Amino acid sequence: MEMLLTGKVINAYQAKRMLLVNKVVEGKLLEEETYNIALNIAQKNQTAIEITKIGMENLIDMEFDKSIDYSSDLFSYLVNLQQTMDTLAKKINKKRGGNKC
Repeated sequence: MEMLLTGKVINAYQAKRMLLVNKVVEGKLLEEETYNIALNIAQKNQTAIEITKIGMENLIDMEFDKSIDYSSDLFSYLVNLQQTMDTLAKKINKKRGGNKC
C-alpha cells in the first residue's frame, strides 16, 4: 500500500525482504531460473497444482476462520487422492531402501 500511495520505488532485494517476491536472481539467469521453476511445477501432481491454484484464488476473499476450514478441506481432499497416496508410498518405499510398504 505504501508503494501504491507514495509512488516509492524499491529494488528487488528490498522486495524480497518485504516478502513481495520469492527469489532474486541476476538478469542473465532469469530465463534459466524461470524454466527450472516451471519444470519443477510441471513434474508435480497436476490435479494438486490446479486445486491449489483455485484454492489460493478463493482464499483471498475469505474471512480468516472460513479460510482455515476451506484450506483444511482442500488438504484433506488432496491427501486422499489415490495419486497422492501412490506418490507417498513410493517416497516411503524409496527411503526404506526399496522394501515394499
